[in-house]
Amino acid sequence: MYCESKAIQFSFSPERRIVMASNAEKKEITSNLRKYPPVLTVKEVCEILKFRPTKIYGMISNGEIKRIEKSGRHIRVLKADVIDFLIAHKNDG
Repeated sequence: MYCESKAIQFSFSPERRIVMASNAEKKEITSNLRKYPPVLTVKEVCEILKFRPTKIYGMISNGEIKRIEKSGRHIRVLKADVIDFLIAHKNDG
């Protein structure tokens, strides 16, 4: 009887399992994107997401992907934001 109550006590809640799965997904995606720098160009984001540049620019202007403050004509995106986008849209397509 004591062992059964201990097993129940240590079982993970559904919320905890989701967080653990999310962390595992994040680690997997991060390891797959290891070759990319922490700050990405639009071209690099295109390579990662397999979208055309016009789609990426639209996603940035819509706020779907955050951008770093523009310096001149250059737009940069944090790799962490692309990873978050991939996790959030994993089951969309």
